[in-house]
Amino acid sequence: MKKLASYFLRLFPLIIGVAILLSQIIGYVKSPDTYRPPAWFVSLFGGAEPGFLLFLVFMLFVALFFWALFQAYLFWDPLEVSAQSRVRKIDDRLNYVKRRFEESVHPTGEVRSFWYDREQTGKHYEFVQMHDRPTVNGGEGRTTFLSVMNLKGGVGKTIVSANLAAWLARRAGKHVLVIDLDFQGTLTDYCLEDPEDPRREGMTATKLHDPSFSPKSLKKLFRDMQHAPEVQVIGTGAMQDITDSALQHLFIFEREEVRLSFRRLLHTRAVFTHFDYVIFDCPPRFTSSCVNALACSDFYLMPTILDANSTQAVLHTEELVKKMAPYIHVPELVGVVANKAYRSPLIGGQLHAYNSLKSKKDVGSTVFESVIKSSIPMMFDKEGDLILAGNDKAMEIHDEVGREFLRRMSDMAPAKATVS
Repeated sequence: MKKLASYFLRLFPLIIGVAILLSQIIGYVKSPDTYRPPAWFVSLFGGAEPGFLLFLVFMLFVALFFWALFQAYLFWDPLEVSAQSRVRKIDDRLNYVKRRFEESVHPTGEVRSFWYDREQTGKHYEFVQMHDRPTVNGGEGRTTFLSVMNLKGGVGKTIVSANLAAWLARRAGKHVLVIDLDFQGTLTDYCLEDPEDPRREGMTATKLHDPSFSPKSLKKLFRDMQHAPEVQVIGTGAMQDITDSALQHLFIFEREEVRLSFRRLLHTRAVFTHFDYVIFDCPPRFTSSCVNALACSDFYLMPTILDANSTQAVLHTEELVKKMAPYIHVPELVGVVANKAYRSPLIGGQLHAYNSLKSKKDVGSTVFESVIKSSIPMMFDKEGDLILAGNDKAMEIHDEVGREFLRRMSDMAPAKATVS
């Protein structure tokens, strides 16, 4: 229907012109002796009566003129012209960047390479190929960076992040920083004595995206974890989701590099000399913060619950993380840990889901032998307030998983995982 309307509009001047000509031709054929051109045409010649042939030529010219005018109007799209101008500017910038950085290495260690996709969206901004783990291979990289992630919500990523951080600090003597990147802010709400304090001051995880924020100022973001003050927490606030959306817009439409902000701030002496582990509590989707965390991490840990849907989510998450390899450094999977188990050893449907997960080709060998028992009923204090992490009961519940985690880390990064 739209195509028919478009064709009609393009032919409209010709249709009108031909209709007028046909009416005049019919009038001339019927009575050539008494035929007179239209009055408006005669007035153009100051009252002198032009012949029929001159009128015919004039009308053909007018019809073609308006047809050409309509064609130009219909084909000229101001938005498209503006977009083409913008593409030319981006191309000019790309050529400059390519000449400037094609054979250079980024200060944080990423080799820059360039690729183009003309099939759908035209030329893309250069992507960064990261040739090895960010920090685990020697140098000053004494800190292990770990992302706790799963693209399915409700599997206990926050509980695992907070309690693993507290366990590493209290039971293994590690210095740990945990960063809340989930826009829901659950870890911040339950792990800080006053969760509104960093939000009031604007000292939340959104600062990690600020290009003007200095590594020397990182301490301003740190808050002690309630019940485990050995752990430092960078909280989050309502602006986290808005910031992530704005950064995605910058990356897609402005071609700005927004994936390496965390590396710029956290792969520094200020972190390497103070922390053994930095743990990211990631949201259940690939936000800008989640992508930054992965690009910054040596490893990632995937909590799950034992049901059929969550098993599929594990496979889906692992597959999507692998597919990000051309765009960011992809961390190594430490393992999949079963959370919210009814009891240990497992029984019934949870045992079936666990065995099903173990049988999967890509992730089966990484599934933790130990599981985390359902801990919510055991984690309220005497006043009825929820203690997310740090108390003795929580440490006991996560003890087996914590020990297995350290054993795995001793195999994957021997210099970093020794228990003190």
